[in-house]
Amino acid sequence: RQGPWGVSFRSPPLPSVSSFVAAATEQGYTLGDYNSTARSQTNAAGRGVVSPHQFSIKNGQRSCTSKAFLEPHMDHRRSLTVSTMARARRVLLDGKRAVGVEYVDEVSGEVKEAHASQEVVISCGSYATPGLLLRSGIGPKKELEAAQVDCQLDLPAVGKNLKDHLYLCVPVSGLGHTTAQLESECTPEGAGFQRYLETGKGLASTSLYEASAFYSSGLHPEDASRQDGQISFGVGSTPELWSKNFGIKDFTADNWRFDGMFNKDVPSSMLIATLNQPTSRGEVLLRGEDVEVRHHYLDQEADLQMFMAICKEAVKLLEQPSLRSEVKEVLVPQVLSRQFGDDLQSDRLWEAWIRSFAQTIYHPVSTCAINQVVDPKCRVLGLQGLRVADASVMPEAISGNTQAPCVMIGEKVADLMAAEHGLSLQS
Repeated sequence: RQGPWGVSFRSPPLPSVSSFVAAATEQGYTLGDYNSTARSQTNAAGRGVVSPHQFSIKNGQRSCTSKAFLEPHMDHRRSLTVSTMARARRVLLDGKRAVGVEYVDEVSGEVKEAHASQEVVISCGSYATPGLLLRSGIGPKKELEAAQVDCQLDLPAVGKNLKDHLYLCVPVSGLGHTTAQLESECTPEGAGFQRYLETGKGLASTSLYEASAFYSSGLHPEDASRQDGQISFGVGSTPELWSKNFGIKDFTADNWRFDGMFNKDVPSSMLIATLNQPTSRGEVLLRGEDVEVRHHYLDQEADLQMFMAICKEAVKLLEQPSLRSEVKEVLVPQVLSRQFGDDLQSDRLWEAWIRSFAQTIYHPVSTCAINQVVDPKCRVLGLQGLRVADASVMPEAISGNTQAPCVMIGEKVADLMAAEHGLSLQS
């Protein structure tokens, strides 16, 4: 609670979120801390922990890692230089040792170099980190030669094994918030939003993505006990969220149930079903100065079967006593119901819904996986003085959100480096 990174629950809790959590416990989930050892436990039906979300929020504002860990030191740490609008092009190598980074000043276009006396640490994420390695000649030799890049180190797994979380938003009528409430609380012109600016409290103090239950469908082909599902609750939405943020094409009243989704008098919300343990694997390929990302979502039939089971488990929550009296209906998109009906036990409907409208939740991992590209201390195999500290080192997708684990990867790598170089870290 006293650390630099703000983590908090919404206070006070929203009534609809309390109802969601209560319904999950009625369905067999256990109220508990999803960051505790209780998280690993499920009952015979595959139901695990449910909880309101812990947010990266401090005093009603997003507590991002740059604010928490970087900005407090920028004015008085002589050893710290932050270059903005700078894009890393390649790692500089002296034989098999990393000695710096070449980067481009994107304002002036000037190519510059930053040199390291001890180590270079790459923390560019699961797309850009393998891209940087590939441009540096570190990766699959045949692919590098095809891209006319001199191979400095043949490391076949760079950019491979890409995994990501897909999620599906299921709109629900009767539960959550009305568009009138959202306009007041979450738009700059609203009176409720002005109160939020003054107090840090109100609907706008979080993303409205409020609680999650963790589930095992029992269908994962490698381990039936894996918690492959996450069922979350969003307390409201706007047309802009669906059309712009979600990027849904042809998002019209003829194709979707606008009457129930965006009603000034009747509340609405979203169930959010996430496939946390996909078996499909993608890749990141070098394309000049950029990369091409191929996810191969739902390439494996097992992923579709798990995803459909998670969706069916999600809508069961609406039948529980704590939600039954509030929920009016699940708002199946008309573009689907016209062809597949609205039976929420229909595999044909769920497959069409998933294949048409599931989307990434932006949790890519594993493109520089431990024991394939880096060792357990996150040092790039076959090189000296080069580490990776981001989600790309995760050997597998995790059964949950990736932000906090990424922070811990950074913390761990800092500890490892400090121990190797005889340094002490400030708390």
